[in-house]
Amino acid sequence: PENFAADLDAHTGDGKITVDLPVIASGSIGTAEVRGKLNGGGEKLILRTGDGAIRIVRL
Repeated sequence: PENFAADLDAHTGDGKITVDLPVIASGSIGTAEVRGKLNGGGEKLILRTGDGAIRIVRL
């Protein structure tokens, strides 16, 4: 949902990360790693994949 808030920690070994929500960096932001606050932050959201993309999109 559009009002979803979390502390994001996402990493992919071979792929890219796309985020369609506002992210404030609290670490690194790149094509394979994103650390930051989604919509101001909240509970920790950890996403990992060894091979593939991570997409966080609005519903």
